[in-house]
Amino acid sequence: GENSNISIRGEVGNAAFSGIRFTLGVPFELNHANPMTAAAPLNRGDLFWSWQSGYKFLGADLADTPREWSFHLGSTGCVSASALRAPESPCAQPNRVKVELHGFDPTREPVLVRVDELFASMHAPESATCTGSYAHDRACADVYSKTGLRPHDGQCETACSSQRLFSAPEERYVE
Repeated sequence: GENSNISIRGEVGNAAFSGIRFTLGVPFELNHANPMTAAAPLNRGDLFWSWQSGYKFLGADLADTPREWSFHLGSTGCVSASALRAPESPCAQPNRVKVELHGFDPTREPVLVRVDELFASMHAPESATCTGSYAHDRACADVYSKTGLRPHDGQCETACSSQRLFSAPEERYVE
């Protein structure tokens, strides 16, 4: 749609690069702000659950006729007086994916988003929409395992090195 991007571009200084490191997520301090007054890119209401839950860090909505499937990743276990109030302390499961890719120059080659992994999860047994109950919903097991996060606490397992949502251009996974 008109609010979609097929790439993200930025500038870096003149230096030699051999990889990239980033976090898929929003820090707690920014995650529960009002999207109506937030600066871009946090002004996207379609990626906001509620003040209590905060933003969706990843919204994957796929269709393969006749099947429709969604995976929404964001912080869970957020506690506040109501869904209309921001929590005062961090959520129980922050669910921020740390990505570190080596062996290429990200100023010359793109980071790959592994849509094939999302499609594979879409067609996995027990697969259905997964939008938040990552530790308890069997429909989340396959796709959530690709984040490199532990479902019970939303923290990285082995520095999220097992994530399979992003890869370097020449990186391939052995199944």
